[in-house]
Amino acid sequence: MTKREEFQQHLKPGDWIQPFAIVDDIVHLYYELYDDEVRYDKTHQVGDYKYSMVVFRQFCYPDGRIKRNTPECERLSFVWPPKKQELKVVEKVKKLNPVKFEQWLQKKKAPSSYHFFEYHVEHGTAAEVKNQILALFESMDGSFTFSDWLEKGQAVDLGINLLDFMPYGYCARRPNISFELFYDYGEMRGKEILFTGLRFINLFEIES
Repeated sequence: MTKREEFQQHLKPGDWIQPFAIVDDIVHLYYELYDDEVRYDKTHQVGDYKYSMVVFRQFCYPDGRIKRNTPECERLSFVWPPKKQELKVVEKVKKLNPVKFEQWLQKKKAPSSYHFFEYHVEHGTAAEVKNQILALFESMDGSFTFSDWLEKGQAVDLGINLLDFMPYGYCARRPNISFELFYDYGEMRGKEILFTGLRFINLFEIES
């Protein structure tokens, strides 16, 4: 095991990483039914460990200027331990701005991401399916897992099969609809991500 790998293995919230950044959280992600590796490639099963994401915020720049409080995330395997010079700069800035540093520490905010879904329209129009999907989203009780989404969605006629999503990058010359479900890193129920937002990307109709 390399020193970097050992550092990654023992990394925890509150540790410093490159560049001039503090770790707020380490989120373990797991394969879900919508992942291509589960649905199409068959290389993994639902619940298998996927990878870990490090949620962090860069505190300052090399010249000591305090950076705008912006949450970021990166795969754990891509993270590097801080350089000695970086830690010296961080300590100097903390001593010069103790109140600002304490205030900055308290302003944690999880970055958001999304999962992309694309479906063939089985009947009706893409616009009609959009309205059904929107109604389904509005019926969800706050945040929800993909399992919750399936349970409610399969109980109504959406015009699509929520389990028959197209592989990423697949191009179909037939009516289809695509949308994104948003989530915040760290918001999970068990091994499932909790979604909180919806955005439609594309509605493709066949011209008659």
